[in-house]
Amino acid sequence: MGIKYKKSDYIGKNGLYRVTGLHLYKKRNVFFFLLFLCISLFFFSGLFLNQQNSQQKLTYTEGIVINKTDIGEQKKDPSTSEIIGCQITIEFSLYNGRKIQKEISLENEFCSYINTGDLLSVLYHHNQWNGSVEIVSYSRMPVKKGND
Repeated sequence: MGIKYKKSDYIGKNGLYRVTGLHLYKKRNVFFFLLFLCISLFFFSGLFLNQQNSQQKLTYTEGIVINKTDIGEQKKDPSTSEIIGCQITIEFSLYNGRKIQKEISLENEFCSYINTGDLLSVLYHHNQWNGSVEIVSYSRMPVKKGND
């Protein structure tokens, strides 16, 4: 059961009707309101997704060194003043089962400690929105010596 309103007293060319207890405006104003609402929702949803992405969820896993490449000429890393001696390729699995291979540059003094086939504990961040994986830290797993 609805309430019917009577149109009365048409006011000029601006399209405003005076109705008992209610003012109706042109459809153009409704269109601009909906456009403003859509733009606002788009902007705030982008901010929300950016905030969700910035909360990095770090995950530990095991990785294995599948390749070690010695660099003949020791080059300096431009971002830091470290001398790069070798590069290793680590293979590890994400929590969803996808295998990832990442190359990491090592300083000259640490190259002798890590060899092909070594197990490494890997702390990584997986960005679900663009699918990128970033290794935050890695370390060599302790090796137990047998009683042989």
